[in-house]
Amino acid sequence: MSKKTVPFSSFMSTVKRLEQRLEDLQVHFDFIQKAADELDRRLALQGDSIAKQEGQNETWKSLMETSFSPREQDLLYSYTVDALGFLRNLVREQLPELEKDLPTLASILKLKSRNEQIKQAYNTALNNLGLSEDNVKSLCVFLITCYYDAKYIPREERKDWAGKMNHMIDVVVTNQEMQKSFKNALLATEKAQLLKDTNKEG
Repeated sequence: MSKKTVPFSSFMSTVKRLEQRLEDLQVHFDFIQKAADELDRRLALQGDSIAKQEGQNETWKSLMETSFSPREQDLLYSYTVDALGFLRNLVREQLPELEKDLPTLASILKLKSRNEQIKQAYNTALNNLGLSEDNVKSLCVFLITCYYDAKYIPREERKDWAGKMNHMIDVVVTNQEMQKSFKNALLATEKAQLLKDTNKEG
């Protein structure tokens, strides 16, 4: 029984079909891989968002459970107000043409996501004061929780406490993120005051 000979042209045609099939499979694989990568990215972002939300919930919970004395609350409130006030002022100073649109820190926080110029000024101000976005969020949470009860103590009247605040924070504040935020607020007020004094001398 003789073997049937396959023409060379037919063989080459089969090879080309196989190559095309492999290319199609590769395209499908690349598409699936990209979809998987995108899914991983979204899950990672969702995980970060959940982690941040949990962190904020812990901040709220710790503040609600912490029992500050009136004096402790007033001191922390005063330094927080000063730090966030300096942050607002530094942003406005960089954007004199937008001052009317940025009367409060809340307006800055709201608009910075839609305006690159405001965002850059905000980030510069954060850097100059040694604050982070998380610090600002935590400090804003604190202001909301104690706004009605706390009283502002002028800078001159809290001079005696200046060197004791870090220790007080370690003792009365249990949440580590809040500890860090309060301590950075103290440093921010010191840096801002130095900038203010330097500008006066200049």
